[in-house]
Amino acid sequence: MTFYELKVGVGSKEEGVSLLKKLVEEKILSGGNIITSYSCFYWQDKVNEVEDYIVVSIVCSTDLQGLETRISKLTHFKDPLITFTELAHINKKAADHIMHNTDPNKSCSEAKQL
Repeated sequence: MTFYELKVGVGSKEEGVSLLKKLVEEKILSGGNIITSYSCFYWQDKVNEVEDYIVVSIVCSTDLQGLETRISKLTHFKDPLITFTELAHINKKAADHIMHNTDPNKSCSEAKQL
């Protein structure tokens, strides 16, 4: 099995909590964290500075594109920043926890119907 670190940029802590809770309820994620961050970016012809939030988790999915589509539907951003970084190693207890508390073979279209 391949594990990935998932990061999703969201616009508020409340949106992050809602997204994380929904993905845990659907057994796509076993859990995660919401991190506050300072963001500086160029958008609409000017430099913007905002407080951002990032949902971080570990996922073992056979359908990253489906997961990306599902997450996109749960955020208010038109094109949210969603990244998957393949992990070279994960400790056995963490891997077992993820495998026991998620359904890695479930497609995101199936998870939507729970």
